[in-house]
Amino acid sequence: MYNMRSRLIVRFVAVLILAGGGVTAKILLSHSGSSSSSNPTSVSADQSLYKPANLQKAISAVQAKVASHAGLLELSLLPGQADFTLRNGEKAFGYRWDASAQSLAPLSINVIGSGSLQGQDFPFSQASPDAMGKIVAALAKQGMTPSTMTLRRGVSNGLVGWSVSADGSGRTSVAYTADVNGGHVINVEQAAASAANIASQAASQAASQASQAASQASQATSPASQGVNSALKTAQKLQQCIANANGDPNAMSLCASQH
Repeated sequence: MYNMRSRLIVRFVAVLILAGGGVTAKILLSHSGSSSSSNPTSVSADQSLYKPANLQKAISAVQAKVASHAGLLELSLLPGQADFTLRNGEKAFGYRWDASAQSLAPLSINVIGSGSLQGQDFPFSQASPDAMGKIVAALAKQGMTPSTMTLRRGVSNGLVGWSVSADGSGRTSVAYTADVNGGHVINVEQAAASAANIASQAASQAASQASQAASQASQATSPASQGVNSALKTAQKLQQCIANANGDPNAMSLCASQH
C-alpha cells in the first residue's frame, strides 16, 4: 500500500509464475527513501506518464543507470509513477520514477520462491512509449480512462503484453489487455463472454457433425462408409481443435472455419 507520509513504502506488486515446476513467487517491492508530497494517481496532464514523451524520460533515466543487456521483468505505471523491476541473474532490482519530481530512486526487490527468473524478463525495447498513445486512444473511444498499466510476460502464453485497469462510463477498475505495441485493446470481460459463446457454438457444431456421422455410419455400407468415416474424423478434429484453443475466441473461430 502506498503511504504518502511514510518514509518506507512496501507493497506487493505482482504474482510471478516462475519457470521450474510451476513455482509461484511473489515479488515484494520495498522502497526506502525520502517522503513524497506528490500523489502518483493524480498529476497534471502534461506530466502524465501515459504520454509517450513522458514515459520515454522515465525509461531513459533507468537505461542510463543499468547495463544495456539488463532485462525487464515488469513495468508498472500510474499516471505519476513508473516502477521498473529488472533481472540480474537470479536476483531482481528496481527503480521508481516520480513524474512530478522528475526523479529516479532505487527499489529494493525481494523474489520469494524457488523458481527461475531466466526467460521471464524481456528487452527494454519492448517497453514502447508509443504504446501509451494507442492504448489511451482506444480506451477513450469507449469512454474509459486508464488508471494503471502493467507490462509483463504472460503466464499462460509467454507473450509480453499490457494489462490495463480503466475507469469511466460509471464503472471502475475495468480490466483490459493490449499487445506489447499497444494494439488490440480488449475488454477482458467482453472477450470472455465472446469466447464462451463461440465455444458453445463450435461445440454444438462438432456434436451435430459427430451425431450425423455416427447415424450415417450405422446405415452405410462400403464404400459409402468411407465417406461417413471421413465426416466422423472431421467432427473429431473439430472437437480436438476446440479443446486445444483453451478458450481463445480467435482460435475457436478459426477451428469452426477450418473444420
